[in-house]
Amino acid sequence: REILQMRRRILRKSAELLVERQKEFLLGKGPLRALNLGELAQELNVSLSTVSRVVSNKYVKTPVGVYPLRFFFQRRTKDGLSKEEILHAMKEILAEGKSLSDAKICEFLRERGINIARRTVCKYRRMLERG
Repeated sequence: REILQMRRRILRKSAELLVERQKEFLLGKGPLRALNLGELAQELNVSLSTVSRVVSNKYVKTPVGVYPLRFFFQRRTKDGLSKEEILHAMKEILAEGKSLSDAKICEFLRERGINIARRTVCKYRRMLERG
């Protein structure tokens, strides 16, 4: 019985933290932010494997759809951003309508504090073009 209560508590606290960290995404106002299971485990003061088991096969209904809890855990780049945050920044740059080279996009991203290789820009641009 105690174990079930602990599991529920960890699940509830995990959901609360995810809502706090991913608020902009959940409101439809921004991309997913970088957050990994290790950070969550550290914040909840439990082991990584405990958090992993608790969020496994769990889904959450949000204003923007139903998602598995694991969906909200995004890898962090060297700059501390998620891939979605970088793609969002690239969309904003490309939305200005100019025909820009990958190198020029790299430059604009660096101005925003995002340092990625030109080849990565090329890869992400292809992803954006595919939709």
